[in-house]
Amino acid sequence: AWSSNSRYLAGAIFDGNEGYIIVWDGATMQEVARLRHEAPCDSVAWSPDGKRLASTSWEQAVKIWEVGSWREIRALRRHSNLHSSGGDPMVAWSLDSRQIATGSALGWVVLWDVETGRETLSYKAHTAAVRSIAFHPDGSRIATASSDRSVRVWDRYGRQLLSLKGHTANLTALAWSADGRHLISQSTREKLVWSVSEIHDE
Repeated sequence: AWSSNSRYLAGAIFDGNEGYIIVWDGATMQEVARLRHEAPCDSVAWSPDGKRLASTSWEQAVKIWEVGSWREIRALRRHSNLHSSGGDPMVAWSLDSRQIATGSALGWVVLWDVETGRETLSYKAHTAAVRSIAFHPDGSRIATASSDRSVRVWDRYGRQLLSLKGHTANLTALAWSADGRHLISQSTREKLVWSVSEIHDE
């Protein structure tokens, strides 16, 4: 993943039973930091304001790192086995960089306050693993894609607004268009584009 200003590139690495994040200088491609987890990791996300980097691992935690010093400033850990990921969670930042959303291998979505590290909302989103999660550009909704082959859209209170079905294989990724009027989702077999411009919160 590239930082918002393209100054840094970060990659999540498997290394046996351990994992770490490597950060490279975007201009020189020289390594500038190596951030360690206690378990394999494969997901990273930069905050939109460019000040922090989030990374996830199989230790069922999201670590928040300060850009520049590369020190760990917070670890977000679930407080209930009900929300246990059973593996690595997917992670996404809100556009104001104040919230993080994670999606777990058990189909749960959890919202976190980044400054306090507190869990603010959780809900069962899918019957299988959440493979991708993304905030709407205006921050009012969250889209999730799952191994249950569905794409779902949720409001800020965890209420389902849409369930989009049509994929014939497990989903692997999704993204909003810049204007928030469309979703694109990808499975191991196909890519689909959805028109979602008519969604209105109650």
